[in-house]
Amino acid sequence: VEIELLYDGVAWLGFAVSGDGGMVGSEAVIGVPDGSTPKKYYLGGKDTSSVLPMENEKQTLTDASIEVVDDQTIMKFTKLIKELDK
Repeated sequence: VEIELLYDGVAWLGFAVSGDGGMVGSEAVIGVPDGSTPKKYYLGGKDTSSVLPMENEKQTLTDASIEVVDDQTIMKFTKLIKELDK
């Protein structure tokens, strides 16, 4: 699935979907417009120390980018609907 998020301003962006409606135990895609590439994260809890990047072999996003254009933050990525380990 191809995803594009837009935010009027400069900010980090996140996108997550939960199978049970809860945050804890889910995965998210988080991007920071600092020159890095958006990555998949495991949401182990509600505090920032529990939001951890997934292992390299689980980083299955393609065409992932985040940039600021005309004071608008744009994050794009393609994610597998069915991950290889699920």
